[in-house]
Amino acid sequence: MLKRILLLAIFLLFAFASTLLAAVPALMNYQGILTNASGNPLISTSRTVKFHIYDDPNAGAIQWAETLTVNTDASGRFNTILGQVHPLTDAVFSGTDRYLGLTVASDPELSPRTQIVSVGYANRVSTVDGATGGTITGDVTLQSTLTADNVVAGDATTAGTVLAQNGNGTTGATVSGSGAGGSILVQDEASAYTHYLAPGFYGDGGSIVAYGDQTFTSGVEIDGDGNGSDDPWLFMLGSSQIAQINLGNTGDASVSFPDSAISSGEMLNEPGITADHVIGFTDLVSAAAMVDLVTTTITIPAAGYIVVRGWCYLVAFGTTSTNDAIVQIDETAGGSITVPYFTAGGEEEHGSSTAVYFEPMSVERIFSKAAGTWTFRLEAQTNGTTGAGGTTRIGYPHITATYFPTSYGSVTTFVSQNEATQFEKSIQVEPVGVTGTDAPQVTELIYQVDLRELELKAAKARAESEKAQRELLQAQMKLQQEKIQALKPKLERK
Repeated sequence: MLKRILLLAIFLLFAFASTLLAAVPALMNYQGILTNASGNPLISTSRTVKFHIYDDPNAGAIQWAETLTVNTDASGRFNTILGQVHPLTDAVFSGTDRYLGLTVASDPELSPRTQIVSVGYANRVSTVDGATGGTITGDVTLQSTLTADNVVAGDATTAGTVLAQNGNGTTGATVSGSGAGGSILVQDEASAYTHYLAPGFYGDGGSIVAYGDQTFTSGVEIDGDGNGSDDPWLFMLGSSQIAQINLGNTGDASVSFPDSAISSGEMLNEPGITADHVIGFTDLVSAAAMVDLVTTTITIPAAGYIVVRGWCYLVAFGTTSTNDAIVQIDETAGGSITVPYFTAGGEEEHGSSTAVYFEPMSVERIFSKAAGTWTFRLEAQTNGTTGAGGTTRIGYPHITATYFPTSYGSVTTFVSQNEATQFEKSIQVEPVGVTGTDAPQVTELIYQVDLRELELKAAKARAESEKAQRELLQAQMKLQQEKIQALKPKLERK
C-alpha cells in the first residue's frame, strides 16, 4: 500500500488575463516522489493519481479535479502537468486560499493537503481586482466571456483618467471623466494640444476642437448644439480672419466669412447682364401685330428677377395726318399690344408740314424667372392707320436684360389683370383720362404687385420639400438604429 508522496516542487505558470488565448496555457507543473509504506521509492512504475484543489485545508468545496497516470523513474521521481484534462482557469483561483489534495490509486487522500502559494515575483502582480498600480510591458489584450469587455477608471465619487504616452515620454492622449461628461485631449510630442473632444460648450451636443496652437488663438471648433437649441455651429479661427456658420442665427447672421472671401466667379447667382442692338431702321406698316425690332437672350443659374429695358427712336415723315407707333417688351413674337408694357410716340396731327420728326422712345419690364435661358424682344407696330404718304420708322433699337438673383427689398411692378391672379396682394391702378381720337385706348385693368410673392412661394415650396427630405432621412436613421438595437443581443451572445 502506498502511504505517501514526497512533494519536491510546485511551479505555477499562469496568466489570468484570459483563458481563451492559446499562447497562455492554463497549466501547472507538478513534481513528486512515490514511496511505499516503508518509505522506499517505487522505482519505474505507473500509478493513477487523483488531484483535487479545495478552498479549505481539511474540508471545503472542490474547486477543480483531475485524474492522471504518473510514471516514476529509477529514483521513484515523477513529473506531470496539471490541467491537461480540465484546464486550470482563473476562476479556480478566485479566492485567497487554495489547497491541493492527492489520492494515489485506491488509497485514502494524503494528509495534510498542500497549500498553493505564489511564486516570488507573482506577488508583484497580486490581483487585478484591487491592484494599487504597477507597470505592464508589452501588448495587453482584454477579452472575456461576458457580454462586453470594459476598462473602468474612476467610480461614483471620483472621476477617472486614462493616459496614453507618446514615444518620447510626453502625454499623447488623456481620456477623463468629469461632472460635465467625459473628454478626450490629444497632444503631440511637444505637449501641444492638437484635438479636444468633449460635451458641448454651450448646449447639450458634443464639441470637437482642432487646435491651431496651444491657446486656441487659431483652429476649428465644431459644436453639435452651439446655441442650446439643437443648432450646430462651425467656427474657424485664423491668425487674422474668422469664419463661422451658426444655424442658431437667421438670415445673413447665420453665415459669416471674411470680406471678399467669395469672388463673383465662384458664385452661381451673381447678377448678370446681356444686351443686343440693331444698326438700321425698320418700317412699320401694320397695326395688326407686333414686329420684332431686336431680341436678346440671357441664361440665369438660379431663380431671380430680370429687368429688361429697351429704347429706340421714332422717325415719322411724309404726312400731315396720323403718324405714330407703339413699342413694347414681350416674350412672344407677333403678339398684340400688352398692357401695361408698352409706350407710344409720334404725332396725331403734324399740321401743314410733312417734314421728318425724330422722337426717342423707351420701355421697361420686370420678370420673375426660374433658372434657365430666356429670350426677350423689343417690338413695335403702328398705332392705328398712318396717313396717306406717311412713313413710320423705328431706328437703331437696343435692348438690355439684367439679372438680379434676389429682391434686395421690394420688387414692385405693374401687371395685367390676368397676371395679377398669381398674387395674393395686388392694387388696381385707376386709368387716367385719354384724349385724342387716335391715342392708344387702354381698356384692360392694370395692377401693381410685388414680385417677391413669387419668390416667397418658391422658397416655401423648397422649404417644404427639404422638410420632407429631412423627415424621410430621420425615419430611415431611426429604422437603422432599431435594426442595430435588435442585433445587439445576438452580437453580444457571440
